[in-house]
Amino acid sequence: IHDFNGNYQVFNGGATISATKMNVLYIGVDNDISVGVPGVNPRDVTVTMTGGSIRRVGSNYTAKCTERGTGKAIITATARMADGSTRQVGSQEYRIKKLPRPKAYFGAIETGSLVPAPAVSLPNRIVANLGRNFVFEGLDYKVVGYTFTITKRKQDPIIKRVNGDHISNDIKRALKNVKPGDRIIIDRIRAQGPSGLEKLDPILVEII
Repeated sequence: IHDFNGNYQVFNGGATISATKMNVLYIGVDNDISVGVPGVNPRDVTVTMTGGSIRRVGSNYTAKCTERGTGKAIITATARMADGSTRQVGSQEYRIKKLPRPKAYFGAIETGSLVPAPAVSLPNRIVANLGRNFVFEGLDYKVVGYTFTITKRKQDPIIKRVNGDHISNDIKRALKNVKPGDRIIIDRIRAQGPSGLEKLDPILVEII
């Protein structure tokens, strides 16, 4: 579970600057930012950022951090006032963090599971995601390759290397013959995501 604070924060000068989903900015994704200055037309507000870039999207803004740098970003709002003058009306500092490493699943089966033999033939692909509790929704991770190993007692292991995320037909055939006590090891998992190509932790499953 990833803790976050979604409360708005009010700054001296009347500007309100808030990350709409968290109190940190994540590298490699679009972070939604809400900026408001009461009594000032949004067209008269200029927003700048250190530690990344920020652009207006509709009535809000999107901030993007491409590298860790100092590990922080400062978002500043400047407004043109009714008398024609321009002044800074608020700023806020945020931490910059990397996205957590996604977790790989054998279909819906997670590592460490004890699975009945008939059930291991059901998954059709290896998937990867950040989990339902992460603050961002819709971050796509595509598994591009993995190694599938079935270990059996007193037999040589069955090892299959796969490009892509699908469970190949020869793996499906091998899974029909597993018995209690056999184990599945899915490793060398590689997934493409917002931060590029990532190596994921293995999936270990025991047949019961």
